Amino acid sequence: MKKYRLMAVGVLVALLGVLVAPVAGHAATTNFRSGTTASVAKDEVVDSTAYLAGTTLTVQGDVKGDLYCAGQTVDISGTVEGDVICAAQNITISGNVLGNVRVAAQTVTLSGPVARSVTAFGQSVTLTSSAVVNNDVTAYGNTLQLAGKVGRDAVVGGESVSLEGTVGRDVTANDAHLTLGSTARVGGGLNYTSNNTVELATGAVVTGKTERHTPPVKEKKAESTFANRFWGVAYWFGAFLLFGWILLGLAPRTYRTASDVMVKQGGWALLAGVVALVMTPIVVVLLMVTVIGIPVAVALVFLWLIALVASYVYSGYTIGAWVASSASWKLKWPGFLSLLLGLVILAALMLIPVVGGLFGFLALVWGLGGIVMTCNRHLKARKVEPKAKKTAEA
Repeated sequence: MKKYRLMAVGVLVALLGVLVAPVAGHAATTNFRSGTTASVAKDEVVDSTAYLAGTTLTVQGDVKGDLYCAGQTVDISGTVEGDVICAAQNITISGNVLGNVRVAAQTVTLSGPVARSVTAFGQSVTLTSSAVVNNDVTAYGNTLQLAGKVGRDAVVGGESVSLEGTVGRDVTANDAHLTLGSTARVGGGLNYTSNNTVELATGAVVTGKTERHTPPVKEKKAESTFANRFWGVAYWFGAFLLFGWILLGLAPRTYRTASDVMVKQGGWALLAGVVALVMTPIVVVLLMVTVIGIPVAVALVFLWLIALVASYVYSGYTIGAWVASSASWKLKWPGFLSLLLGLVILAALMLIPVVGGLFGFLALVWGLGGIVMTCNRHLKARKVEPKAKKTAEA
């Protein structure tokens, strides 16, 4: 059994070696900032990529590279010369972004200029009248409001989509209700899929052709649709519970270590998870360029997929352990029952309409970040041991 436990730990360590490289290489620099409040001050200049994690994150100064952030509230009013990649509850961007904006939050508000493209996912996504996006906008959520200027194409989807600004080329929409206000200007065509006809206010202009597509007729009723979702989540629950129990038997210590990291350093875990999720495909593509790197790329993809599956398991265990600890429950089999309780809670959250997918995504990146940071801690411990032995021998 000890042999298999070591193999399990070895897999995690091997995965870390590639996933953590972009983050760990900069860990000692001042560009990593965390805490209840983390910020880049108004007159401050960060001459490379910046990483922020915490409850309240503020960027008022200049960031010469990319900005990665994970927290509860994010407010960017300064200048970011690279890309903005953030996950939070509320994200507000009023500053100048010279790269792309890639964000996911419950509420996203953009009111500043973006030199390239915007990708946003949230319950509410708003581009105010002062927002200017030079290239494309891709936005999905429950409520979308586009009042700014988009230089090229806009691809949007949601329960309610309102276009009041200018789109240079085509608009592609998948929505329940689409409205073009009196100030809306579409330089190309309007192609939308909906059961409802678009509402065009007096003054709205669509230069190209307007095409409406009716969604495929659903043969099943809403009740059966919910039933399908329920059984899908139930299958997910059973599969991950079985996988989690097997992993718990092979590497029980990793659960406790990862849970401790994910609770005490939740913001950093989310940030590490986002970086690992985004950087791994990029690293794989770079490795594929060389013949020598192809086997490594294939192995990395395999390990990455295992980590994605394991991320839900670690998130479920952490949730269950936290609930049991908060309620002062004394569980007979704490590991197995904490995992069971946490996955039940996570499955229930994923069944919530609209926001269920967001909960699933947060569980994914949180757990993935926990794995990455746990492996990083293990690697640091292995580096310290030889030094300690040499010191003792001397």
